[in-house]
Amino acid sequence: MRKPITTILLAMCTSFFASDTIYPSAENNVIAAENKPYSETVTKCDDLEIIKPDLEMDSIRTYILTHPTLQCREIVLAQITLETGHLTSFAYKNNQNLFGIIDNQRTREAGEFRSRKFAHWKESVDFYINNIQSRLKDGEDYYKFIERIGYAEDTDYIKKLKQLKYKKI
Repeated sequence: MRKPITTILLAMCTSFFASDTIYPSAENNVIAAENKPYSETVTKCDDLEIIKPDLEMDSIRTYILTHPTLQCREIVLAQITLETGHLTSFAYKNNQNLFGIIDNQRTREAGEFRSRKFAHWKESVDFYINNIQSRLKDGEDYYKFIERIGYAEDTDYIKKLKQLKYKKI
């Protein structure tokens, strides 16, 4: 008995799309198929986590670089990268806090350091501008400013910022 040509073509296409040879590897920051049909690979929420931070960082980077009142934008981007561990920190993921800003009121009450909570990460940028950058003196070197106000406890903080600033963030 002869099979219709559509059945043969369908079988060929199915085996082609089910193979892992057409999918890039996870090493290239792309989801690998692991011999699963395309629809299973695309709809898995865990796989989308690989892509999500890059999209978030692109959104943050664009916002920072185009913000009308933010000063020293490239250094601020380096701070965000360092403070959030490339958007992986607890402060960012749970509190939308891009700068590791401590909530002084909650800290005094609990006797421990707690990250200030924001409804959206843009609020943390506004807080940074109004409460941190507002103390910057005219013509002051930004790195010296960060040291002067005691922004970070890490003695290598400025060195780390400079290393990040000159890399593609």
